[in-house]
Amino acid sequence: SKLSDPDRFRFETDQFYLKTPKEMHDLFRAFPDALANTQRVADMCNLELKLNERHAPVYRVPGSKLADDYLRELVYERAVHKYPELTDEIRERIDYELNVIKSKGFSSYFLIVWDFVNWGRQRGIPAIARGSGVGTMVGYVLGLSNACPVRYGLLFERFTDPDRSEYPDIDIDLCQDGRGEVIEYVRQK
Repeated sequence: SKLSDPDRFRFETDQFYLKTPKEMHDLFRAFPDALANTQRVADMCNLELKLNERHAPVYRVPGSKLADDYLRELVYERAVHKYPELTDEIRERIDYELNVIKSKGFSSYFLIVWDFVNWGRQRGIPAIARGSGVGTMVGYVLGLSNACPVRYGLLFERFTDPDRSEYPDIDIDLCQDGRGEVIEYVRQK
């Protein structure tokens, strides 16, 4: 909505703005040290954000394995259940996706999603991927989706293009009856 729209959402107060130093002084007249202390705390803060770096959560892999190796191990361990005969086409697709995922630093991301989906399902909480995340062979083999990307002609590049740097997302639908439990599991972990 535009500010000029009289029916736009509004807060119940008109106090959501940056006040002038005089307004702050008047507001905290009963607390004379408040402004000075606030400035003192602000002067002690020194934060530098490196906006060109990706800071994603890291999955704690069992033992001393790397996330990339653990993801590859899980995928191939589970691939034989989806494809009793691992054809060259399937292997090539899996290897291609794993290489792109590794090169972009997304292995932990896949492991995190796999972990909470798996945790929820073990407790009877239905969960399934939707959207472009369904187009990944890695996601299919890990059980995040039920649609074989090769069978249905789904493109991995819809999920993440090897030439782009944006972080992908795997949309997961969680049953409303257990969603809170899964969210709390992720929060605690």
